[in-house]
Amino acid sequence: MASAEAVRAPEGNGKDEVEQLPWYKQPLPLSTQVMRFVPLLLLTVLLLGGAIVVTNARMPKPDKVRPLPDLLLEWIPKVAAVEGGTDVIIFLLNATAVVVGFKVFLLERREHGMPDFVFLERVPKIGAVLNRIVFGVLDSGRRPFPLKGVLKIMIIRFLTSYAIVMVFRAVVIVATSYPATDNHCQNWQEIENPLLNIVLTLVTLGSGAIHCGDLMFSGHTMILCVAFMLAWDYSVYLHPWAVRLWGSVLLPTSYYCILASRSHYTDDILVAMYVMIATYKLIDHAETGAPWQMQLLIRWMPVLGTNTWRDEWPAGEVVIVVDDSAPQPIERAEAGFDGAH
Repeated sequence: MASAEAVRAPEGNGKDEVEQLPWYKQPLPLSTQVMRFVPLLLLTVLLLGGAIVVTNARMPKPDKVRPLPDLLLEWIPKVAAVEGGTDVIIFLLNATAVVVGFKVFLLERREHGMPDFVFLERVPKIGAVLNRIVFGVLDSGRRPFPLKGVLKIMIIRFLTSYAIVMVFRAVVIVATSYPATDNHCQNWQEIENPLLNIVLTLVTLGSGAIHCGDLMFSGHTMILCVAFMLAWDYSVYLHPWAVRLWGSVLLPTSYYCILASRSHYTDDILVAMYVMIATYKLIDHAETGAPWQMQLLIRWMPVLGTNTWRDEWPAGEVVIVVDDSAPQPIERAEAGFDGAH
């Protein structure tokens, strides 16, 4: 039989440090943060939907006020057909960030000794190829952050930084009304059903709602930048530069599509870039998730997870260590002797 020794996990671990903090600074579990920040983000989208109704009504009417002078819009020829290209690039960058997060999650599982996922493994050839593509683990050897809860932290950084900037954008577009650029908003349309427009803003993320006048600053640039930053920060786990190069090609191409289609002024893009990237960097990667000030906003929620932080190795936990290298006594029954001879 293997020898077993009971040892006690060392004191002073992460859970002890958490319990020494004031209650309002004690971090929520990462899973709880993920679940609770989702409805918070949806509330900010509803707020933006209401702001769009206001700014659409307040914007200067195109028949009275012409578009503002803009240096890049004067240099870049108008190509209305590339407006859809922005949405394509938004999809590609978001898909890139999702794939990066999933692959880092697989890498984290392997590093912690967990088995790989498999599916259709009994299908000849196809199963093996699909498993390599979908569940194959990539590892560049680089560790920009500890491999602990990385996917959840990525989601938390996205939800919190995007929610903050969403609220800021709602305030900004209402505060100052800009004349429409030379696009479809030159044919101004009144919002006859504000409540329906707000719901459509939530359900379609703005694409299915009337939204003219919401220029300063660009919502397209917001999602482009946060997806780019997530891919930039976390793709180095997988490859030192390939994903970063891919994103660095897509991002400026999307800006060209926005400007060439006259969806925004140049300043709309520049301000959105600065605000979104700066906010994302302020919500830094932390093993406890969002800053405690942000966690206060969701701590009161009675559902969607627990408020109690659970560390992987609680202080004082007894761990059984099995030593297979110890010499094993030979039992009489195992040796074929039952005492009858």
